[in-house]
Amino acid sequence: MKKIENEDEYAKASQRADDLYGAEENSPQKMELDNLLAAIKEYEYEFVRMLRENC
Repeated sequence: MKKIENEDEYAKASQRADDLYGAEENSPQKMELDNLLAAIKEYEYEFVRMLRENC
């Protein structure tokens, strides 16, 4: 899984996840979706943590 580093990558990953939504279980597309969702979740967690630290 590639780590999302910035807003542009986040937007692209989110769009790709939308495109893959509903992928069949045990398919390469579902595996890609799961990896994207994990990366998106990690990016969002880090972003919120950064916001809290700066408030």
